[in-house]
Amino acid sequence: MGNVGGDPVEVFAYTNTTGSNLTVNVLIGVFSGANPGFMKYVIFGSSAINEFATNSGTIYGHANAAGAEATGAADYVKTPAFGVDPPELESFSSAGPTPILFDVSGVRLGTAEVRAKPEIVAPDGTNTTFFGSSDASGGGCCEQDGFPNFFGTSAAAPHAAALAAMMIDAEPLITPSQIYSKMESTAIDMGVPGPDDDSGFGLVQGEQAVDGLIGLDLNVGVLTTLSMESKPGQPIAPEPVQLTNSGGVDGHLAIRIYNVTESGGIFSEAECTSQGGAYAPGSPPACTGLVTPDQNDLGRFFELGVEESSTELLASVPLGAAEDLCVELGGLGSGETLDLLLLFRIDEAADNRYQGDMVHFDIDLLLHQPNDPAEHSSTPGEACGGGALSLNNLGTLPPLP
Repeated sequence: MGNVGGDPVEVFAYTNTTGSNLTVNVLIGVFSGANPGFMKYVIFGSSAINEFATNSGTIYGHANAAGAEATGAADYVKTPAFGVDPPELESFSSAGPTPILFDVSGVRLGTAEVRAKPEIVAPDGTNTTFFGSSDASGGGCCEQDGFPNFFGTSAAAPHAAALAAMMIDAEPLITPSQIYSKMESTAIDMGVPGPDDDSGFGLVQGEQAVDGLIGLDLNVGVLTTLSMESKPGQPIAPEPVQLTNSGGVDGHLAIRIYNVTESGGIFSEAECTSQGGAYAPGSPPACTGLVTPDQNDLGRFFELGVEESSTELLASVPLGAAEDLCVELGGLGSGETLDLLLLFRIDEAADNRYQGDMVHFDIDLLLHQPNDPAEHSSTPGEACGGGALSLNNLGTLPPLP
């Protein structure tokens, strides 16, 4: 069978129709040319290998990518929630590792790259409405509730993705690497103690992964850039994000807010008609008949909640303004934490016209050494410049509701 790049790949299938167990021999021989230095074969199924089993990894493709969180499968009825502890891995769940022998140009690497795969396990076997194994098929499968059941790592991976979405909903500033780390650190260990090539760190736990998200770890001199969006008057995160100086060196925290833009408009018919507008569905929907003041005439502010007790007014920043908003928050010692609640507010009598708008902006967070110009640049994307505002000189707004 040919493929892109001309890799020598052969696929064949055999079905045992004898009605009883069968032992077969699989012979792999050289048709022509020199013997290969390395060869791989994979059996898709539950057959046992009686001789010459190498127990090699079977993960391949996107699951073996460096940035992917490879996910194994465990039948949901064979987990602690259903009295099975530790959880049981599905027999077909692919094992790792699969070494990377060539670079993206097809050049043989001097040393193979070995990635620890899989990282986690998620449940499969859950109900669907139209595909999968039928309850009516019997054979001990499933809960006999009339709905088909979906098995495989193709079913487990979406469950892990749904958990990641819940984590982002709970903490919008969380990064992919933090999601992976939190899933792994809260997983239920399976198989041999500790991470292994079959189940990784183990079965993910939704409640434990979502609970206690601590926000971002910062290090002196390491820039963290986030692209965020929020509706006016609504916090970016449902609760303050905890920033932790985890680098072992005291630093000063600088925050830059820039690339502020607005898009959307009023999204719902109720929002439009309640303000006397005419709603027109579509993509995007329209709301006409409202007086729209000049956006630069609106008093638009970013607010910063510190330790949940107060809201500090940073400065007003009109949408589309070329200048950046930059604030020095002062010292953050090694191991210390700071809880931030960042909010966008329209301080204008006509602000209800904009409650459906989405405000987009970028945020730079940087811990730097005091008076260090190399780490305290005025270039956008590199935190604040020397003329940054000081938090101590800013006015105080009423606490957030």
